[in-house]
Amino acid sequence: MNYTKETKNTYDKYAKEFEQKSKFYIVKYMEKDFRLFLKSLKWDNILDIWSWPWRDSVKFKENWLKPICIDISDSMVELCKQKWLEAYQMDLEKLIFENNSFDWIWAHTSIVHIPKSKIENVLNKISEILKKDWIFYIWMKEWTFEWFKKWFNSDNRRYFSYYTREEMEKLLSCNFDIIHFSRVETPSWKNYINFLYKNKL
Repeated sequence: MNYTKETKNTYDKYAKEFEQKSKFYIVKYMEKDFRLFLKSLKWDNILDIWSWPWRDSVKFKENWLKPICIDISDSMVELCKQKWLEAYQMDLEKLIFENNSFDWIWAHTSIVHIPKSKIENVLNKISEILKKDWIFYIWMKEWTFEWFKKWFNSDNRRYFSYYTREEMEKLLSCNFDIIHFSRVETPSWKNYINFLYKNKL
């Protein structure tokens, strides 16, 4: 089963629905962490990984920052461009940026779509394109398994990997030093674990 293709196809098909579903996430679940991230910013060079489809980068832009958006889904990229954001279709496992390209990297529930067997390579690449001593924010779903999850009542699916706090801290400790941790509980069974890290390589 091609996890990248299935996930991409689902977001391509339901981009507008996801846009409506997720546009109030900052207010509902992540206001405190978002403000903490903004407070840590000194320069405007931000990479927004899988941009959902424009929600966070619009907020960055409102704060006089210059985000670059990337997403696996062409439809998501188009929605970003409709908001006058710089956006590119790109596979998270095939980032084409040069080393030391970014001061800040924002990854809100994007790396959750990468299998656990491949996440270490992705984190290594993120560390390479992020400047030393600069900031990486990552927001993950909390649990312990991997699966294909259907998009509501459709036959389309997305791939998810869930992690414990201990798993993520072990994975990230090779390249990053932790600055902040938070955990967000939602009314459903979905909970989130969130980390603010400084790149040490």
